[in-house]
Amino acid sequence: MRAPRHFIVLAAVAAALFSVSCRKSGERPADWDGPVLTFEETSHDFGPLYFGQTGTHVFRFRNDGGRNLVIDDVRKECGCTDPIFDTRRVPPGGEGTMTVSFRPPYPGKIDKKLWIYTNDAYARETVVRILSTGLGPAVLEPSVVEVDGVVPAEGIARDLVLDIPPNRRLVDVRFDVECPWMAVELLERTGPSSARFRFTLEPIPSRVLLREQIPVMITAEEGGRRLEFPLLFPLQVTGEVRPVAWAEPHAVHMGALARGSERSRRVGLEVPKDWGQIPADVRIEGLDGAAVARLEDPFAWELRMVVPEDAAGGRRLGRIVFDFGSGRAVTVPVHAWVRG
Repeated sequence: MRAPRHFIVLAAVAAALFSVSCRKSGERPADWDGPVLTFEETSHDFGPLYFGQTGTHVFRFRNDGGRNLVIDDVRKECGCTDPIFDTRRVPPGGEGTMTVSFRPPYPGKIDKKLWIYTNDAYARETVVRILSTGLGPAVLEPSVVEVDGVVPAEGIARDLVLDIPPNRRLVDVRFDVECPWMAVELLERTGPSSARFRFTLEPIPSRVLLREQIPVMITAEEGGRRLEFPLLFPLQVTGEVRPVAWAEPHAVHMGALARGSERSRRVGLEVPKDWGQIPADVRIEGLDGAAVARLEDPFAWELRMVVPEDAAGGRRLGRIVFDFGSGRAVTVPVHAWVRG
């Protein structure tokens, strides 16, 4: 039985297409006289870009073949790229350009692709890579402050630099610091779109593991419009720090006490060896009926509080001062409540 004529035609077309697709992955013959697409470069790094900034680059290509080169289509991996050809038909020996505009879609390393489809049988699909680093709406350097070890009496300081896109004018920056031992202050404006700040960590009462995140809100102007936006990632403060000397606990909570009752709490000291073992003076301030006695452990003390029968009810706030002389002391806040 003979196959229908239309079936034979379809089979021939399919065979031809298969032949072309196979040639696509093979080596171009020396006597090839068809179109030949040649790009001067197949990748470009736009470098660091802020959100809202647009980078532009011109990719140049030519037709090194003997017949017209036709750009059939271009496919984008991301809407952040916009390729525009000056021509889609290039004669033999002719040249063309593809101008690519790029806006970073997210912060961090970016690697996007463009696929160019042509009638070059050996380059049906050419891949062009777009590289960049997204900076977000602003950049804070350093974005992570690492602190470790002893916090001296003068505290720890780190300088920070904030930059926003050059087409915007920096109006105000707010660091939402919640930790009572931390602060960020403006040092100077280094330009219309940049400023320098100083982060400080003040002396702390005891050993602390820091895992702080400080949100940053930025106010800027662009084209007469006022914009307010957050830094994409908060300022992070990490590390394990301790004061030169401290007490455990760093604050004593006596709880609620009835009139005529008494209560004791243990207080341990951690001080450098050159301070000695015994304070030159130990005193209690702001707490009537309280006394401190040294225990067998040379660095352990007992706070004993006695509430008189006629004591007034309410909150009691005081402190213990372990004075080692020469301006060296450990202060321990004491909190108590006398029932009315």
